[in-house]
Amino acid sequence: MAKKLPMKKNPLINPPSYPYDVPALGEVKLEHVEQAVDWGIKKTRVNIRKIVNNRYNPTFHNTIHALAFVAEPLGQATGPFGQYAAVNGTEETQAVQDKIKPKIVEIQTEISMNKALFERVKHVYDNVDRSKLSTEEEILLDKTYNGFVD
Repeated sequence: MAKKLPMKKNPLINPPSYPYDVPALGEVKLEHVEQAVDWGIKKTRVNIRKIVNNRYNPTFHNTIHALAFVAEPLGQATGPFGQYAAVNGTEETQAVQDKIKPKIVEIQTEISMNKALFERVKHVYDNVDRSKLSTEEEILLDKTYNGFVD
């Protein structure tokens, strides 16, 4: 079994100071990926709980806008790895993809099947004054709601 890498040394979790906080592909190693995906999923779950357990009535900002960024930590891991995998299509890379894909599908399903989260989204969808939303916000609201009902 491989020695566990300290999270503080994982460039997918703690990216160096580069533009857009994305590590150089040469710094990303396969041993970083699963740890970063697990970290991203854990952070995503925390973010979902914050939305669901928000004591205030659902609003565009505290529900729809917050939900748009809920999986950002997971994207921090999967985005660079996707680029890495595109240029390093080895059997080892495929093995890592095969290992993390079920985890990613699980968290996506967990989000889309979260009844309490959907109820907050539906409340905003049914009650928001659309005249106060920008075009982009209206599109985000519709896409978010439809992501649950389609």
